Amino acid sequence: MKDFYEDRFPSQEALDALTWKPLRLLSFYRVILAGLLTALFFGLSDSSTLGIHNSTIYKLTAISYLLFGILAGFTARLRYPGYELQTIIQILVDITAITLLMYASGGPSSGLGILLVISVATGSILLPGRMAFLFAAIATMAIMGEQIYSSLVLGTSRYAGYTQAGLLGLGLFATAAVAFLLVRRIKETEALALRRGIDIDNLAKLNAHIVQRLQAGIIVTDHQHRIRLINDTAMKLLDRPAAEPGGLLETFSPELYKK
Repeated sequence: MKDFYEDRFPSQEALDALTWKPLRLLSFYRVILAGLLTALFFGLSDSSTLGIHNSTIYKLTAISYLLFGILAGFTARLRYPGYELQTIIQILVDITAITLLMYASGGPSSGLGILLVISVATGSILLPGRMAFLFAAIATMAIMGEQIYSSLVLGTSRYAGYTQAGLLGLGLFATAAVAFLLVRRIKETEALALRRGIDIDNLAKLNAHIVQRLQAGIIVTDHQHRIRLINDTAMKLLDRPAAEPGGLLETFSPELYKK
């Protein structure tokens, strides 16, 4: 019974490859991204547009984002708290930090908004389903909120940014939709492969059962003369003890091997 479930359900290692390992890779990417944004701000302060609107907010956000990335890497390795909670928190922090960096750098025209597409795409893959569109909706509201706050509350002349913000929002939903369909397609393919594997395994067991009941002695070997299947009748005819699958025919029956 144990072998039955091990053959049909993914192991813990396989599950980790689809959950915790990608989450750790996301944390590694976040540290590199935050470190790069911080280094560019301090290293190219005279020629870069990063933080041109509000350098204080940019600096505090970039450093905090870098520290969060390091912390997220440790929590992902410790696997505490749970996978779903960690993923949701990390994606929401990504959206918040990138929106603040974008605001401090002049809005959607800064080009930092493209990083939101990456965050929504990774969130859609790590937590597929309706969460993909939730991340896209939150990111879109964050972009529009930043644009409204800048143009109305602060009185900055960024009215042309509404078009860019709207297009970026559409891009986020398109990314979520593509990721959603892609993940669903992959899951359907995996389910089909699992069913085909079960069918093949059942046919193999049925074939072995039929062979064992035959009155004729049957031995099946591969190209290396290793025994793949042998029935009880063959062992009785050769007067040999039970042979383990994978054993050499030469060892089991030298006379038969020579023939």
